[in-house]
Amino acid sequence: VICPDQESECPDDTTCCQMPDGSWGCCAMKNAVCCEDKRHCCPQGTKCDLEHSRCVSATYGPSPLWRKFAARHRKPSERTAGMMVSQFYISLALKG
Repeated sequence: VICPDQESECPDDTTCCQMPDGSWGCCAMKNAVCCEDKRHCCPQGTKCDLEHSRCVSATYGPSPLWRKFAARHRKPSERTAGMMVSQFYISLALKG
């Protein structure tokens, strides 16, 4: 998963979330909800309850907050290749 800065990357089936220092981190689940404290995340379909340090869901009840881990910094060659592929698909869409 390539993070929005195009310079950081998280493993497949994880979610990029911004960290307190502005860098990117990874939440160990797909389509996670990034919490406002920029330190934690919650599963899809839940909300961050930072006051009580938990994820809340009307369906499943509360669960613990998840801590993020640092994203991998991509090499310049990886970023260039990714941008070239993105530009290719954008040009195809515009020709559409």
